[in-house]
Amino acid sequence: MCMLLYCDTVYEPVLSVWGGGILRTVSSCGLMLFALVAASPVGAVAGYGDVADDRYFTEPVQWSVDNDITAIDGTCFSPDEPVSRGETALYLWNMEGRPEPSVWHSFEDSTLYTPDKAISWMFEAGVTTGTSPTTFSPWDKLSRGQIAAFLWRLAGQPSAAAHPFVDVQASWQQDAVSWLSQTGITNGTAPATFSPDNALTRKELITFLWRNKGKPAVTVDPDSPECNPGNFTAVTAGGDHSCGLRTDNTITCWGWNEHGQSDAPTGSFTAVTAGGTHSCGLRSDRTITCWGNYDDGKTDAPAGSFEAVTAGTRHSCGLRSDTTITCWGW
Repeated sequence: MCMLLYCDTVYEPVLSVWGGGILRTVSSCGLMLFALVAASPVGAVAGYGDVADDRYFTEPVQWSVDNDITAIDGTCFSPDEPVSRGETALYLWNMEGRPEPSVWHSFEDSTLYTPDKAISWMFEAGVTTGTSPTTFSPWDKLSRGQIAAFLWRLAGQPSAAAHPFVDVQASWQQDAVSWLSQTGITNGTAPATFSPDNALTRKELITFLWRNKGKPAVTVDPDSPECNPGNFTAVTAGGDHSCGLRTDNTITCWGWNEHGQSDAPTGSFTAVTAGGTHSCGLRSDRTITCWGNYDDGKTDAPAGSFEAVTAGTRHSCGLRSDTTITCWGW
């Protein structure tokens, strides 16, 4: 797992690896999480080892590289990874030239760990009203219906002939999906289906954005290094055991395992931390899971949305998405 560090006054993204603990940052910067998951195909291109040269998203990915749309450093693009609402806000903002918002958003769940300036621009431009008056839900997966609404509003809500998709039922999706269909941004998932509730993948999103811009011509870079999902992006050492976060978002632990502290659970994680005789991981859905010695309640992670977790000898602490800290254990 990698984090994309972006700052209000610096537009060259820097990728850094972080393996747990409380992350300290400044108010002018923020972080977005990106997963690296796929292995290298034959004939990898566009600078990424997991982008082949004969896919519908090959030119869109090259376009994103040429114009710093996704700004994902490294050798893995992870085309099949679902995109979050916050990640999408950053891509849309980059696509539009990073306009400076004059009105700040009012969403309480968008913090220093999300692209606040991009979300504020979307809010001011009327591209989004959030998932509620006080929430944007930046970590939620973006649906196909939501990207239709975003792009339609960005275009000025133009009228279009009715779409042919029988599975688009929500009233707020009708005009947006009709416009996407008429402009050729998407032909749906089948002749009669759009799949509005499906999570949008990164390859689909960047293809939609490329088509939205008129399919700009690109010269595909044919020379790409390998993307190896078996590699690690973070490591943490505990009392007598260690854990690592792999590029496919899974956790592997090794060493002393008398209390099960090395028995990492399955699932997708963004951070891992090893304590004395227990370990904790931050899942991709922003919840915390701990395992190992449960004495003193040190594996009883509280519910809620978190941005970071750190394990001590007999206790652990988590940084919540609202920037408060919760600790548990001895």
